[in-house]
Amino acid sequence: MTMFDYQESRSVEREGFPFYALIMAAMRQADTDNLTRLQVAFPDVWNELNARYHSPGGLLPEEREEDSKRGAVASNFDNIVFTQVNPDDDATGTVNDNDPGRVIDLMQALKDSLAKER
Repeated sequence: MTMFDYQESRSVEREGFPFYALIMAAMRQADTDNLTRLQVAFPDVWNELNARYHSPGGLLPEEREEDSKRGAVASNFDNIVFTQVNPDDDATGTVNDNDPGRVIDLMQALKDSLAKER
């Protein structure tokens, strides 16, 4: 190791990354010998990293089910918030994205909707 490695470790520490995120990142960057050492020291972390690596979007099967339930609501919300409409056409019920107050109201409605699904 070098002084550079030490200084970089201080920089990484200041970022406040979670411990297991750091271990997973180290596993991703490790050479063969160091990866073997990390796998022996942290077998559960390796198993999760490996499972997530081979899963679409890094989501485990049980997380994909939960994510798909939320996806429909979030997708509808995105369509509403990012649709630009004529500011004079209030009768449509759609959102002018220049109206931050209305967007905040919709964000709260989405949050409430997601909370009900849980």
